[in-house]
Amino acid sequence: MNRFCKKLGLFLLIIIFALIAITSIFPYNKHGYIRRQLVKQDMLSRENRQPSIILVGGSNVAFGYNSKIISDSMNMDVINFGLHAGFGLKYIIDVLSLYVKEDDIVILSPEYEHFFNKNAYGEKPLADIFYLTNGKCINTLNKEQLICIIDNTPAYIRANIESSLVNLVLKNSKNIYQYESFNEYGDVIAHWERETSFSSPIAIQHKRSNVNSDFIEYFISKIRDMKEKGTEIILYPPAIEETGYNNKILDIQFIDSIMNVNKMPFICSPSDVVMPKTLFYDSEYHLNKDGAQRHSEHLVGI
Repeated sequence: MNRFCKKLGLFLLIIIFALIAITSIFPYNKHGYIRRQLVKQDMLSRENRQPSIILVGGSNVAFGYNSKIISDSMNMDVINFGLHAGFGLKYIIDVLSLYVKEDDIVILSPEYEHFFNKNAYGEKPLADIFYLTNGKCINTLNKEQLICIIDNTPAYIRANIESSLVNLVLKNSKNIYQYESFNEYGDVIAHWERETSFSSPIAIQHKRSNVNSDFIEYFISKIRDMKEKGTEIILYPPAIEETGYNNKILDIQFIDSIMNVNKMPFICSPSDVVMPKTLFYDSEYHLNKDGAQRHSEHLVGI
């Protein structure tokens, strides 16, 4: 039995070293969209950073704002800390809570899906950012997040190999999901002058999703912790297209009621940021240039 365990341990070590070698030979795509998270975390963690307006969420936030409008209106620095819902909201707020300061204003707009099933614990992008940050977040991860990272490690390695081979042939890409697609605030702007390619989702009769009560409790406790630091937390519903909103109406109403019960209400009704499909680029959460302007103006006007 001991001999078998030793062989198994040796085999696992060989696999680990092989994976390390592969990721060294085929590093993460230097043009990759997820790599922008490193820049955003650096912006947030600067020691000399002045109190800022921090926009937080997944890609609905990355695509959702013209931060210059907000900065000019509020006379404060703005950091758009949104990138990808696939990190999971737990990872996003754990990183945020490490770096928020007194007098920061956090505009928190999580995608509604985070509060149901296991979506708060991430998908493949969580594995991407885990390896890109050399596992620095490991102390904050729970069991579900660790399982997510392990399950998606093969996909992470495969994507690195594929992107390395593609970059040998294609030096430039018209794909907007690129490292270079952002402005200095962290807004995605590469699509602003492109034609909208969004089609409304099919209308469905929705049943409420399975609530993740454990995460909701954790989420509320993290908000309270940040408030105790002197950080102002504003829950602002994500902008969403009309049909998408109607398809999720039961989930949205539930989250709205839960936040009210816990005395952390959205700053406006979720229905106030429902927008027509002409203001979206390629998904029910991704605004185009006109949509980002309208959304930003709505925020500063509240």
